[in-house]
Amino acid sequence: MIDQPSTPAGGVGCGLLGCLGGLVLGLTAGALVVLASALLTAVGGSVPAASPPVAPALKISLTEDFLNRYVEQPPTGSLQLDVQPGNRVQVNASTVADVLGMSVPVQVAGLFEIQASPQTLRVSLLDTRVLGMDVNLTGIFDSDTAQINRNLDTMMQDVSQTLGAPLELTGLTTTDSTIELEMREAR
Repeated sequence: MIDQPSTPAGGVGCGLLGCLGGLVLGLTAGALVVLASALLTAVGGSVPAASPPVAPALKISLTEDFLNRYVEQPPTGSLQLDVQPGNRVQVNASTVADVLGMSVPVQVAGLFEIQASPQTLRVSLLDTRVLGMDVNLTGIFDSDTAQINRNLDTMMQDVSQTLGAPLELTGLTTTDSTIELEMREAR
């Protein structure tokens, strides 16, 4: 008889779940970096001085195709962003997990909500699906989501510094393929 190392009870499921959850949040953070980069690139000019104080001075439209071209892909598998109406973005990842020495294909989907306040954007994890099954991971990744939101704060500060004027968000909408942001010079 061959001695095989034993796996602690619950070890495979918890380790796999942790890896998959980390993968979803890591890839989402990468997608948000792409969003920040696109936003900084789009606002390389200056804020028009003649804008009425209540009208948006800057409108940015980011298409799903554009975001997917620049999103960082995992080492094995793929990542796709699906912009949805209602200020939501679904992150779909396909990868391979090593379970007991076997490569197992895994599909992970995270549904995120984007909210705008005058000073920044906020992202919150609404739902997670692993292999097509609902898995509630929202509480587990609170600190990771907080870090993503801090990065969005920094992005807004960078955009304001690039333009040389403080900005405030006045609108955020999503369609089935586009994220649209509206900003104006802060009062």
